[in-house]
Amino acid sequence: MSKDFRVKSSSFEKAIVDSSLIESFNLADQDFSKHILDSNLHSVDHAQALANCFLLQNILNILEHDEDTFHSIHDLNGDEIITYTYHSNLYVPRCTNILNIFPVPSPDVCFQDVLVIIPRAEGGNFTAFLTKTGILRKVSKIITCKNV
Repeated sequence: MSKDFRVKSSSFEKAIVDSSLIESFNLADQDFSKHILDSNLHSVDHAQALANCFLLQNILNILEHDEDTFHSIHDLNGDEIITYTYHSNLYVPRCTNILNIFPVPSPDVCFQDVLVIIPRAEGGNFTAFLTKTGILRKVSKIITCKNV
């Protein structure tokens, strides 16, 4: 009778070992599947980042041919990038916030941009030209006053 009990007991132990082994295989399979998924997602993220980088590079290559011009573009994070092109070189100007701008009444000469006076924080004023896009320039093109 104890022989039958041992057989039943070893069968039961074997059943327990088999189920824990199956559970281990299931965990290993899930782990491997997650690894494959993570790897594929990383590949997709890397490919997307590379495509976005090429897109930004192409935009900058186009902008470098638009001579003596400021451009405002947004990167993929939504951050604004202001560029200036001079002799086919792109520059990123140092920008500051201006609190007050006062337009200057037009003299006999007309400019493409609005002539303004800007007070300096340390005292005094300086003049600049305000573009339609809100950029301040040191110089502006003279135009015929009929076009204003």
